[in-house]
Amino acid sequence: MIEAVLEAPVIAKVFGALSIILLINSFCKHLGLSVAAGALILALWSGHSLHGIAEIAWDRFSSTSNLLLMLVVLQVIWLSSQMSATGIMNDLVVAVRARVSQRTAMAVLPAVIGLLPMPGGALFSAPLVDSCDADQSVSAELKAQTNHWFRHVWEYWWPLYPGVLLAMQTTRLEVWQFALLGMPLSLCAIAAGYVFLLRRIRPAQPEAGGAVHYERRPQLLPLLLPIILVVACYGAIRTGHAVLGHVWPSVPQLNTYIPMAVGLLCSMVALQLMRPL
Repeated sequence: MIEAVLEAPVIAKVFGALSIILLINSFCKHLGLSVAAGALILALWSGHSLHGIAEIAWDRFSSTSNLLLMLVVLQVIWLSSQMSATGIMNDLVVAVRARVSQRTAMAVLPAVIGLLPMPGGALFSAPLVDSCDADQSVSAELKAQTNHWFRHVWEYWWPLYPGVLLAMQTTRLEVWQFALLGMPLSLCAIAAGYVFLLRRIRPAQPEAGGAVHYERRPQLLPLLLPIILVVACYGAIRTGHAVLGHVWPSVPQLNTYIPMAVGLLCSMVALQLMRPL
């Protein structure tokens, strides 16, 4: 019996470890300890000694890719906080709401906020969605559902999501490869959101005066510049490295996270110049 358990298929061990994590978490209510316990059990179940587990953990933790991954995740959080503190997010609400109908704005706003993952992001975008419903004609439940759904339509491929970064590292796929695989899922998610959520919201017109006083509406491009800069820097560095590789074949390999870290840093500097804190 014990031998059969030890020789179980890998997929059974993985699901067994996940079940143990959920079970432990239901008692101790501490996800970090639960995941650590599940990882330890999975490693022992896979035949590793305690010494071997410690070596694997330290080797992984101290690797350049892992340290850069942690840096990028921190930078995303910092940029999100900076955009919130400088009022960029609030201006986005005004800009979007003045251009599109109530129904469209309720999808666009959480989707735009979702381009920059942040802790408690759904709580941040919830008031934005609520602000689109000036006459409170949409139920709170439907607004909550719409906010949650459209905030997460990008998480299948958008490279600022920590889960996507980790998946790219695990699969060893380039950003453009991973994005091409994930974009159809985003399109399906948007279509499903329209069918099951947005069709239940009446398409009220843009806010009064939005069409008349066009010059007073905040311009979208400057508000989206921090996000655009991240993507542009990433693409420029990757392209420059590829061109350099053709000229100089012995050029060192570029770590996946370096272009992203540089792009996030440039975005934070640009935002500080635009709206100093």
